[in-house]
Amino acid sequence: MEKLKRAEVRTHELNAKRDQFVRDSPQSIALKARYDIAKWEVRIIDVPPTPIILPILLGEALQGLRSALDHLAFHLTWTHHGPAFNLNKTAFPVFMDPNGDYETASNGARNVGLTHPLVQAFIEWLQPFRSLNPEDTALCKLNKLNNRDKHRALVATNLSITDATLQFIVTGPPPFNIVSVHTVLVPKLTRLVDNAVLGYIPLVTNSQVQMNGGLVTDVLVDEAPWGPMEVFDLLAGIWNFITRQVIAPLRPYLGLHPKYLNPDLFELRRSEVVQLAAEFAQHPLTAIP
Repeated sequence: MEKLKRAEVRTHELNAKRDQFVRDSPQSIALKARYDIAKWEVRIIDVPPTPIILPILLGEALQGLRSALDHLAFHLTWTHHGPAFNLNKTAFPVFMDPNGDYETASNGARNVGLTHPLVQAFIEWLQPFRSLNPEDTALCKLNKLNNRDKHRALVATNLSITDATLQFIVTGPPPFNIVSVHTVLVPKLTRLVDNAVLGYIPLVTNSQVQMNGGLVTDVLVDEAPWGPMEVFDLLAGIWNFITRQVIAPLRPYLGLHPKYLNPDLFELRRSEVVQLAAEFAQHPLTAIP
Protein backbone atom coordinates (compact mmCIF):
# COMPACT_ATOMS: atom_id res chain seq x y z
CA MET A 1 0.00 0.00 0.00
CA GLU A 2 1.35 3.39 -0.99
CA LYS A 3 0.55 4.97 2.37
CA LEU A 4 2.71 2.39 4.12
CA LYS A 5 5.53 3.11 1.67
CA ARG A 6 5.28 6.84 2.42
CA ALA A 7 5.36 6.12 6.15
CA GLU A 8 8.50 4.05 5.60
CA VAL A 9 10.15 6.89 3.67
CA ARG A 10 9.38 9.35 6.47
CA THR A 11 10.71 6.88 9.04
CA HIS A 12 14.04 6.63 7.18
CA GLU A 13 14.23 10.44 6.96
CA LEU A 14 13.48 10.71 10.68
CA ASN A 15 16.18 8.16 11.48
CA ALA A 16 18.78 10.10 9.48
CA LYS A 17 17.84 13.45 11.04
CA ARG A 18 17.82 11.96 14.53
CA ASP A 19 21.26 10.38 14.06
CA GLN A 20 22.67 13.66 12.78
CA PHE A 21 21.26 15.62 15.72
CA VAL A 22 22.61 13.18 18.31
CA ARG A 23 26.00 13.00 16.57
CA ASP A 24 26.38 16.77 16.22
CA SER A 25 25.12 17.67 19.70
CA PRO A 26 27.60 16.48 22.33
CA GLN A 27 26.62 17.70 25.77
CA SER A 28 29.15 18.85 28.37
CA ILE A 29 29.24 18.33 32.12
CA ALA A 30 30.24 21.32 34.26
CA LEU A 31 30.66 21.94 37.97
CA LYS A 32 29.27 25.03 39.66
CA ALA A 33 30.47 25.85 43.15
CA ARG A 34 27.73 26.37 45.74
CA TYR A 35 29.56 27.77 48.76
CA ASP A 36 26.30 28.21 50.65
CA ILE A 37 25.84 24.45 50.83
CA ALA A 38 29.52 23.43 50.44
CA LYS A 39 28.85 21.42 47.32
CA TRP A 40 29.46 21.42 43.60
CA GLU A 41 26.43 21.27 41.39
CA VAL A 42 26.90 18.79 38.55
CA ARG A 43 25.25 20.45 35.57
CA ILE A 44 24.71 19.49 31.94
CA ILE A 45 25.38 22.38 29.57
CA ASP A 46 25.31 23.13 25.86
CA VAL A 47 22.13 21.10 25.31
CA PRO A 48 20.60 22.24 21.99
CA PRO A 49 16.83 22.35 21.49
CA THR A 50 15.29 19.38 19.69
CA PRO A 51 14.92 20.29 15.99
CA ILE A 52 11.27 20.79 15.05
CA ILE A 53 11.79 18.65 11.94
CA LEU A 54 11.97 15.52 14.15
CA PRO A 55 8.39 15.66 15.54
CA ILE A 56 7.15 16.82 12.12
CA LEU A 57 8.62 13.74 10.41
CA LEU A 58 7.30 11.54 13.21
CA GLY A 59 3.83 13.00 12.73
CA GLU A 60 3.98 12.43 8.98
CA ALA A 61 5.04 8.80 9.49
CA LEU A 62 2.16 8.25 11.93
CA GLN A 63 -0.25 9.95 9.53
CA GLY A 64 0.81 7.57 6.77
CA LEU A 65 0.25 4.56 9.01
CA ARG A 66 -3.17 5.79 10.19
CA SER A 67 -4.21 6.66 6.64
CA ALA A 68 -3.16 3.19 5.50
CA LEU A 69 -5.82 1.73 7.80
CA ASP A 70 -8.49 4.05 6.37
CA HIS A 71 -7.45 3.07 2.84
CA LEU A 72 -7.72 -0.55 3.92
CA ALA A 73 -11.31 0.04 5.08
CA PHE A 74 -12.10 1.61 1.69
CA HIS A 75 -10.70 -1.34 -0.26
CA LEU A 76 -12.43 -3.90 1.96
CA THR A 77 -15.74 -2.14 1.38
CA TRP A 78 -15.12 -1.80 -2.36
CA THR A 79 -14.24 -5.51 -2.58
CA HIS A 80 -17.53 -6.48 -0.93
CA HIS A 81 -19.84 -3.96 -2.65
CA GLY A 82 -18.15 -2.96 -5.88
CA PRO A 83 -17.13 0.40 -7.37
CA ALA A 84 -20.66 1.66 -7.91
CA PHE A 85 -21.28 2.04 -4.20
CA ASN A 86 -20.90 5.37 -2.38
CA LEU A 87 -17.72 4.90 -0.35
CA ASN A 88 -17.43 8.38 1.17
CA LYS A 89 -18.21 7.12 4.69
CA THR A 90 -15.59 4.42 5.01
CA ALA A 91 -12.85 4.57 7.65
CA PHE A 92 -11.00 2.17 9.91
CA PRO A 93 -12.71 2.40 13.32
CA VAL A 94 -10.86 2.97 16.58
CA PHE A 95 -13.06 2.53 19.61
CA MET A 96 -11.73 2.89 23.14
CA ASP A 97 -14.79 2.76 25.38
CA PRO A 98 -15.67 -0.75 26.60
CA ASN A 99 -18.98 0.64 27.87
CA GLY A 100 -19.87 2.47 24.66
CA ASP A 101 -22.00 1.36 21.75
CA TYR A 102 -19.51 0.25 19.13
CA GLU A 103 -22.29 -0.58 16.66
CA THR A 104 -23.72 2.95 16.47
CA ALA A 105 -20.79 5.19 17.39
CA SER A 106 -19.49 7.46 14.64
CA ASN A 107 -16.00 6.04 15.12
CA GLY A 108 -17.28 2.48 15.47
CA ALA A 109 -18.68 -0.32 13.34
CA ARG A 110 -20.60 1.93 10.93
CA ASN A 111 -17.34 2.82 9.20
CA VAL A 112 -16.84 -0.77 8.05
CA GLY A 113 -20.48 -1.83 8.09
CA LEU A 114 -20.48 -2.68 4.39
CA THR A 115 -17.49 -5.02 4.45
CA HIS A 116 -17.83 -8.79 4.63
CA PRO A 117 -19.40 -9.89 7.97
CA LEU A 118 -16.29 -11.84 8.89
CA VAL A 119 -14.16 -8.77 8.22
CA GLN A 120 -16.43 -6.73 10.49
CA ALA A 121 -16.09 -9.28 13.28
CA PHE A 122 -12.32 -9.38 12.88
CA ILE A 123 -11.97 -5.58 13.00
CA GLU A 124 -14.17 -5.41 16.06
CA TRP A 125 -11.91 -7.95 17.79
CA LEU A 126 -8.91 -5.69 17.04
CA GLN A 127 -10.46 -2.71 18.82
CA PRO A 128 -8.63 -1.31 21.85
CA PHE A 129 -11.70 -1.80 24.04
CA ARG A 130 -11.22 -5.56 23.60
CA SER A 131 -7.84 -5.36 25.29
CA LEU A 132 -7.17 -5.54 29.02
CA ASN A 133 -5.09 -2.34 28.62
CA PRO A 134 -6.65 -0.27 25.83
CA GLU A 135 -4.20 2.64 26.21
CA ASP A 136 -1.23 0.35 25.58
CA THR A 137 -2.45 -1.05 22.28
CA ALA A 138 -0.70 -0.07 19.07
CA LEU A 139 -4.02 1.05 17.58
CA CYS A 140 -4.71 3.42 20.48
CA LYS A 141 -1.23 4.94 20.34
CA LEU A 142 -1.46 5.42 16.59
CA ASN A 143 -4.89 7.02 16.70
CA LYS A 144 -4.22 9.37 19.63
CA LEU A 145 -0.79 10.51 18.48
CA ASN A 146 -2.03 11.06 14.93
CA ASN A 147 -4.93 13.17 16.20
CA ARG A 148 -2.62 15.27 18.38
CA ASP A 149 -0.26 15.82 15.47
CA LYS A 150 -3.13 17.39 13.51
CA HIS A 151 -3.26 20.23 16.05
CA ARG A 152 0.30 20.57 17.40
CA ALA A 153 3.75 19.11 17.05
CA LEU A 154 4.30 16.00 19.11
CA VAL A 155 6.63 16.40 22.09
CA ALA A 156 10.09 15.05 21.23
CA THR A 157 12.61 15.29 24.06
CA ASN A 158 16.33 14.70 24.40
CA LEU A 159 16.84 12.13 27.16
CA SER A 160 19.45 9.78 28.55
CA ILE A 161 18.58 6.30 27.31
CA THR A 162 20.66 4.29 29.79
CA ASP A 163 21.52 4.57 33.47
CA ALA A 164 24.79 6.51 33.61
CA THR A 165 27.35 6.78 36.39
CA LEU A 166 29.55 9.87 36.42
CA GLN A 167 32.69 9.48 38.51
CA PHE A 168 34.47 12.52 39.94
CA ILE A 169 38.04 12.20 41.23
CA VAL A 170 39.04 15.13 43.45
CA THR A 171 42.77 15.79 43.77
CA GLY A 172 44.61 18.27 45.96
CA PRO A 173 47.42 20.67 45.04
CA PRO A 174 50.74 19.25 43.74
CA PRO A 175 51.62 16.39 43.90
CA PHE A 176 47.87 15.98 43.15
CA ASN A 177 47.06 13.23 45.59
CA ILE A 178 43.53 11.92 45.46
CA VAL A 179 41.42 13.57 48.14
CA SER A 180 38.10 11.86 47.43
CA VAL A 181 36.08 10.01 44.77
CA HIS A 182 32.37 10.59 44.22
CA THR A 183 29.73 9.26 41.86
CA VAL A 184 26.54 10.77 40.50
CA LEU A 185 23.92 8.43 39.07
CA VAL A 186 21.91 9.78 36.15
CA PRO A 187 18.84 7.51 35.80
CA LYS A 188 17.61 6.28 32.45
CA LEU A 189 15.08 8.63 30.78
CA THR A 190 16.37 11.73 32.57
CA ARG A 191 15.20 14.75 30.55
CA LEU A 192 18.23 16.71 29.42
CA VAL A 193 17.52 20.42 29.72
CA ASP A 194 20.29 22.95 29.23
CA ASN A 195 21.96 23.91 32.53
CA ALA A 196 19.95 21.33 34.48
CA VAL A 197 21.40 20.00 37.75
CA LEU A 198 22.14 16.27 37.61
CA GLY A 199 23.44 15.93 41.16
CA TYR A 200 25.89 17.19 43.80
CA ILE A 201 29.34 16.29 45.11
CA PRO A 202 31.16 17.75 48.15
CA LEU A 203 33.00 21.00 47.49
CA VAL A 204 36.75 20.85 48.19
CA THR A 205 38.69 24.11 47.95
CA ASN A 206 42.10 24.34 46.26
CA SER A 207 41.47 21.15 44.32
CA GLN A 208 41.04 19.81 40.83
CA VAL A 209 38.34 17.44 39.58
CA GLN A 210 38.59 14.81 36.88
CA MET A 211 35.40 13.24 35.53
CA ASN A 212 35.00 9.77 34.05
CA GLY A 213 31.90 8.51 32.24
CA GLY A 214 29.27 10.19 30.14
CA LEU A 215 25.67 10.11 28.95
CA VAL A 216 24.12 8.12 26.13
CA THR A 217 21.33 10.27 24.71
CA ASP A 218 18.55 9.99 22.17
CA VAL A 219 15.39 11.82 21.12
CA LEU A 220 12.23 10.16 22.45
CA VAL A 221 8.58 11.01 21.94
CA ASP A 222 7.21 12.13 25.31
CA GLU A 223 3.42 12.09 25.34
CA ALA A 224 0.89 11.30 28.07
CA PRO A 225 -0.22 8.84 29.26
CA TRP A 226 2.71 6.73 28.07
CA GLY A 227 5.71 8.87 29.01
CA PRO A 228 8.96 8.69 27.03
CA MET A 229 8.86 6.17 24.17
CA GLU A 230 11.70 5.23 21.85
CA VAL A 231 10.62 6.60 18.49
CA PHE A 232 11.56 3.63 16.36
CA ASP A 233 10.24 1.06 18.83
CA LEU A 234 6.95 2.95 18.66
CA LEU A 235 6.87 3.04 14.86
CA ALA A 236 8.02 -0.57 14.51
CA GLY A 237 5.33 -1.76 16.92
CA ILE A 238 2.61 0.04 14.99
CA TRP A 239 4.03 -1.10 11.64
CA ASN A 240 4.09 -4.74 12.76
CA PHE A 241 0.56 -4.46 14.12
CA ILE A 242 -0.79 -3.12 10.82
CA THR A 243 1.07 -5.47 8.50
CA ARG A 244 0.95 -8.69 10.54
CA GLN A 245 -2.18 -8.44 12.66
CA VAL A 246 -4.46 -6.45 10.37
CA ILE A 247 -3.50 -6.66 6.70
CA ALA A 248 -2.14 -10.23 6.63
CA PRO A 249 -5.30 -11.93 7.95
CA LEU A 250 -7.51 -9.72 5.75
CA ARG A 251 -5.50 -10.21 2.57
CA PRO A 252 -8.04 -12.68 1.09
CA TYR A 253 -10.60 -9.86 1.12
CA LEU A 254 -8.43 -7.32 -0.69
CA GLY A 255 -8.83 -8.77 -4.18
CA LEU A 256 -11.22 -7.74 -6.90
CA HIS A 257 -14.93 -7.51 -6.25
CA PRO A 258 -16.51 -11.00 -6.39
CA LYS A 259 -18.49 -9.96 -9.49
CA TYR A 260 -15.25 -9.83 -11.44
CA LEU A 261 -13.38 -12.68 -9.75
CA ASN A 262 -13.61 -16.45 -9.95
CA PRO A 263 -15.52 -17.41 -6.77
CA ASP A 264 -13.25 -20.39 -6.19
CA LEU A 265 -10.19 -18.14 -6.15
CA PHE A 266 -11.92 -15.62 -3.92
CA GLU A 267 -12.69 -18.36 -1.37
CA LEU A 268 -9.22 -19.91 -1.61
CA ARG A 269 -7.89 -18.63 1.74
CA ARG A 270 -11.16 -17.87 3.49
CA SER A 271 -10.90 -21.01 5.63
CA GLU A 272 -7.72 -19.59 7.18
CA VAL A 273 -9.51 -16.40 8.21
CA VAL A 274 -12.49 -18.34 9.56
CA GLN A 275 -10.13 -20.37 11.73
CA LEU A 276 -8.45 -17.20 13.02
CA ALA A 277 -11.81 -15.60 13.81
CA ALA A 278 -12.85 -18.69 15.76
CA GLU A 279 -9.68 -18.48 17.81
CA PHE A 280 -10.25 -14.76 18.46
CA ALA A 281 -13.78 -15.46 19.67
CA GLN A 282 -12.40 -17.78 22.34
CA HIS A 283 -10.10 -15.06 23.71
CA PRO A 284 -12.06 -11.78 23.59
CA LEU A 285 -9.93 -10.10 26.28
CA THR A 286 -6.49 -11.02 24.99
CA ALA A 287 -4.24 -7.97 25.14
CA ILE A 288 -3.26 -6.80 21.68
CA PRO A 289 0.36 -5.60 21.56
